Amino acid sequence: MNWIKQHKLIVTFLILALFGLLYVVFQDSITNINLPGLDSFLPESEDDAGYEEALVVLADLERISFDADFFDDPAFSSLFDFEQPIDPKPIGRRNPFSVTGL
Repeated sequence: MNWIKQHKLIVTFLILALFGLLYVVFQDSITNINLPGLDSFLPESEDDAGYEEALVVLADLERISFDADFFDDPAFSSLFDFEQPIDPKPIGRRNPFSVTGL
């Protein structure tokens, strides 16, 4: 432990070199991540089968309805806003970095 304290710069450099080496070795696998399923959802043209699948998904999404009756629910009405008002503060100088008193 005492050796590490005496040679902090060397230990830091070695750790950074190790991370750099790991980055170079694994950057190819990181940038070539293949996410299956996403490419099949994005159609390339109208003739593509993915185009029809996208239309089916869009039709399913259009059938979704949102019931807003919970806004009338007493539990929702009893919610309280804990917002704190912000007190107005005086405006400072136009340029706070300009030289003053000269």
